[in-house]
Amino acid sequence: MNTCPFCASKVHVDLITFGGPCPSCFGDIPGEEAATDPGEEVKAAQKKQDDKRSYRKAVLPLLLATPVVMLLAVVAVWLVLKPEPQMVLLDFDEFDEYPMPELVAKAPEVVDTPDPKTASTPRAQTPSGTLLPYAGGTNDIGTGEGGTNLQGDGVATATGGTRGTRTGIVGPSGGPSDGGKLDSSGGQEAGLDFGIGVKAARRGAVLDDPEAIKRMIGQKMAAQVPRLNSCYESQLKTDESLQGRWRLAFVVSKDGRALDTSATGLNEQSAEFEACLSRELAKWSFQRIKRDQPVRKTVTFRPG
Repeated sequence: MNTCPFCASKVHVDLITFGGPCPSCFGDIPGEEAATDPGEEVKAAQKKQDDKRSYRKAVLPLLLATPVVMLLAVVAVWLVLKPEPQMVLLDFDEFDEYPMPELVAKAPEVVDTPDPKTASTPRAQTPSGTLLPYAGGTNDIGTGEGGTNLQGDGVATATGGTRGTRTGIVGPSGGPSDGGKLDSSGGQEAGLDFGIGVKAARRGAVLDDPEAIKRMIGQKMAAQVPRLNSCYESQLKTDESLQGRWRLAFVVSKDGRALDTSATGLNEQSAEFEACLSRELAKWSFQRIKRDQPVRKTVTFRPG
């Protein structure tokens, strides 16, 4: 029967099937196919579960991304603040295979000063042997055999075929095909290198092996130590008693320069001499290396 369950009045079949308010008593007919109300407790529990699922969906991506973000942050901080590799000092006083030459000052040359009262006017000599008063010649230099006046500022003396020498060249002068010899005070071929060898070495491969770096520094340093004698000979002019051992310290940079140079006297001190040594050390050059390398070596100076 299609009657209201509250007032028993007849109602439409749709109210009985789907539910709705009764037209007579206005009661809310539940309907046979209407959803049953589970109650407040059930709905509260259901809502709580729904909230949990929503929270998990929102938080889970953040939880997964947090370790990645932290790892990236740690890597970034390490790249910015990473410490430089510890530089081990190369103390060449401990290596017997790299001896340094003892620097001995050259004896000062004695120059005879002529007495102006007895000095005579220089005169030139003619091929016949007649002495003529000296007169400044022209800049035109003639050619001729031995004994011929070349009309310069002096007289050319015949020699046996050897030509004049230049600084750093021993023996007859020769062209590029002859090849120059090495002087004991020079470090490059006579007039042929022009410093190219040093530049080429600095442009060469970058050394990374510690043994190769030590060998290169030892060899380069032994070749350049004699340059320090200029400072010593200059200082002896004002302090003839200066002698002893000085400890040289510097850092070979990656590009082959000598940085942070210093010289410390072990027997006695001389600020002017040590400043000169430090300036000379700064001119030294080495081959390129992977990382900066501190170096120390003691050198002995004594007068000749």
